[in-house]
Amino acid sequence: MMSTHDHELQHFSHEHPLIYVDKETLKGCCSACGVALLSSPSYKCGKDHCNFFLHQQCAELPQFSGPNFIHGNYYNLVLLAKPPHDNCKCIKCGSLCKNFTYKCSRQLFRDRILYVHSLCAFPLEISVKHISHKHSLTAMCREASLICDGCGREQKGTFFCCQKCSFYIYQDCCLLPDIVEINHHHDHLVSLTYFLADTYFRHKYCLICKDEISLSFGAYICGFCNLGTHIYCATSTLKEGEIVQSSIRLPKTLDTFPSLIMCGLLGNKDDGEIKDVKSKIEKYHNDHSSWIVHHQENDTQMVCNACIQPVIISPPPSHYSCPQPHCDFILHQFCANLPPVIKNYFLSKPLNLFSESNDFCSSFFCFICNKECNGFGYKSTGAILSIDVECAAAPIIINHESHSQHLLALSRSPRTEHFCCDILMQGPCVYACRLCNYYIHVHCAFLPKTVKHKFDEHPLDLIYNPSIQIPRKQKEEAEEEKEYYHMCEFCEEDIEPKLWFYYCGKCDQSFHVKCIPSTGELSKVKFGRSLALPRQVHDHPVTLTRMLTIGSQKCGYCNRMIRGFIDHMSFHCSMCDFWIHFECTKRNSSQDGLCTNHK
Repeated sequence: MMSTHDHELQHFSHEHPLIYVDKETLKGCCSACGVALLSSPSYKCGKDHCNFFLHQQCAELPQFSGPNFIHGNYYNLVLLAKPPHDNCKCIKCGSLCKNFTYKCSRQLFRDRILYVHSLCAFPLEISVKHISHKHSLTAMCREASLICDGCGREQKGTFFCCQKCSFYIYQDCCLLPDIVEINHHHDHLVSLTYFLADTYFRHKYCLICKDEISLSFGAYICGFCNLGTHIYCATSTLKEGEIVQSSIRLPKTLDTFPSLIMCGLLGNKDDGEIKDVKSKIEKYHNDHSSWIVHHQENDTQMVCNACIQPVIISPPPSHYSCPQPHCDFILHQFCANLPPVIKNYFLSKPLNLFSESNDFCSSFFCFICNKECNGFGYKSTGAILSIDVECAAAPIIINHESHSQHLLALSRSPRTEHFCCDILMQGPCVYACRLCNYYIHVHCAFLPKTVKHKFDEHPLDLIYNPSIQIPRKQKEEAEEEKEYYHMCEFCEEDIEPKLWFYYCGKCDQSFHVKCIPSTGELSKVKFGRSLALPRQVHDHPVTLTRMLTIGSQKCGYCNRMIRGFIDHMSFHCSMCDFWIHFECTKRNSSQDGLCTNHK
């Protein structure tokens, strides 16, 4: 019937290989039984845009079986991928057969063949975890008519239930889109929540029908305005294709490009389908006109000028670089095709792409994460607020591992304690669970699951709950020496245990998030760009340099010390070892203060 190799399966019912999925929530229904997949172990088609899914249990149903006692007799059964005609009815439950169907080997009468649903022939217990309830839910494979605890309405069909709590949720309410747009009713997108509290609403009336929203059921909520709408009101206005976005699971190891965050901006656009890319690149970098397209490996560490992320060469993506000597202008092929105008959740006006800021060294502070950046960004016409490329693509709703029991929605930042870092305000927006008063910064939500640091040979894991994530033996040893695994190996300062940090389990070493170069305060700045100073200050060009891993130096202009081993910028001349403060350089540079891409 099938052949398996590792986590790949070739099933008789489908032409393409199927891939095993264990720890991923799938918003679709099983092609065998019609029951929602959700978090149950399943198989999905390995081909893009092919919506074929099977529960693992359904994939293991026997293709030939017998004898089986059905309808007072014993029959041999043959599994069909679909019923032979539209009027096939199950001999056990009487309803129409739609998906996998067993055909009985003998006829009841001369012209009638018996058919039976796969779940009627072999009852299965399909158990799932769903965001709507704290306990596991079991599929009720027979149709029922009940009040749904998700939307609050009476529904007829397949339900998932928790017998402990008498909780019932309609299958369609388990598959609702995480985010929808309610045109003509509200300017912002609204996100789905199954848990409501008084703190959610300025007033508890639906934006569409104006009736009261019950706190006992779910709703779609605007995290910025604290307004909501009934589930059925929001979804009844949807047309096919109007679903905006599903929740994204974080953190992930963002070690390939384009990252999942960037994919959120451009959807699933194929990097190979790029038109007029040469003219676009020349618009971004008009100093030089010739370009090289790379598909091969390169030993040099390269950073994209648009997103300030490394150009990863495994697997080898194509990227564009300037062939002129000592010019390090590089673009991912993906970034060369960034949309010129986007609509952003934070700001009501359309945002336009820019490749260089008008500020000193082309740097700007991102309105969302409050980090300095000298890459590409977006801003509206005439506005002073800018958003870097990564934050412009921030998903509106996420399921973060640090608070996996509830979804986190993009909301206004409250002036209260956050659970990720000790910065009270890091931009105007946060990801929030209002039910639990749990808040994390947008930038902290993007932190990768694993990073590297030169002080440790192993990958470092992101720790947001030491009591769960750090092995018991190491915690017991730490009780005797309390500061040991909460001391940063880089700066040798204590790490607040309730805040996130990076940790190596093999070496028992910890690091502040801010002390990791790829996640620190200046992780969105591309260094190595050069600047020409007036001759009375210095004769040679100076290079933008990061002080995080460099000791203190003396400024050659003001004779004060430039502090080392902290994350800030300075300029350095490698020809004569001349150092100068960033502020001193800014005061003495030309009016435009343009940093070039020359090394």
